[in-house]
Amino acid sequence: MEKAPPQIDKSAPIPLISNLLHFLPAILVTRKGKIIGIITKADPNWHNNHVKQSL
Repeated sequence: MEKAPPQIDKSAPIPLISNLLHFLPAILVTRKGKIIGIITKADPNWHNNHVKQSL
């Protein structure tokens, strides 16, 4: 069984998320300890909207 993806707060800085996605296939997004979303390497919206802005 694989380990669960790491969890980050929704306020995590974009450069941190981008760096994590270089090494991990997915990251769970949390707010007040509850999972509210997931970001994956394959998510085109994440790449187009955030990674380019952080460069």
